[in-house]
Amino acid sequence: GKANNEGERPTMDAVSFGPQVANCSISRTRKDKRLWTLTKPSVGETNPSLGLPFGSIQSVRINEWLAAPQARFSNDYVELINLDDRPVALGEVAVTSNYVSVPKEHRFPTLSFMGPKKHLLMESLGKAQKRRHPCDLPFRLPSHNGWVRLVGANGAEIDKVHYTAQRPDVAQ
Repeated sequence: GKANNEGERPTMDAVSFGPQVANCSISRTRKDKRLWTLTKPSVGETNPSLGLPFGSIQSVRINEWLAAPQARFSNDYVELINLDDRPVALGEVAVTSNYVSVPKEHRFPTLSFMGPKKHLLMESLGKAQKRRHPCDLPFRLPSHNGWVRLVGANGAEIDKVHYTAQRPDVAQ
């Protein structure tokens, strides 16, 4: 594009994304140049015709959580695991501690992915702290009793855990 009066060039294209898969890239494929998807890197070459095949979102589970940080940990956290042999698309999938009032308390941005057989750690920062990463959760886990739910982009429940009183610095 043409430079403006300050010599700055306008943005011609941009993409935002969430967590990514190691040794993969997001790119436009030759088949549909408008859509971004997960692909194998093709630096200096033509982009692939198709994106990588995805596993089922139903293979993602809540693997671990910490609701009572004290000395060893500074924040609560939730960890997901992908049990599939293929990467899974997480775009618009939600994690919530309050399914009734806020079923999509934290939604992954489009172009968010989990690698095959991998874990994804999400820190619970609460509403007071500024989110630094798309995996930072905008809520805290109550230490006395609570739920963590994983909700699909379509609103269907994928996984849930209920917990009772938590011991300090002990993950479940």
